[in-house]
Amino acid sequence: MSVSKGHKKEIKYLLERVQRQGFTVKQTKSGHYQVRHPTDGSLTHLPSTPSDRRAIDNSLSQLKRMGYRPN
Repeated sequence: MSVSKGHKKEIKYLLERVQRQGFTVKQTKSGHYQVRHPTDGSLTHLPSTPSDRRAIDNSLSQLKRMGYRPN
């Protein structure tokens, strides 16, 4: 199964928005993204190559639970 370029772009866009809200984003050795909350230090991981739309939706849900507010 190939990964759509659109999905990769959506993750990149989401990570840019997360950083604007003060979250720290690092790419791990495996290529995934590690996202850390700016004040409490809570942590989640996001895929660098999401397999489908649900992966992006699940990532967004995780970030919302951490305090991310989409604009």
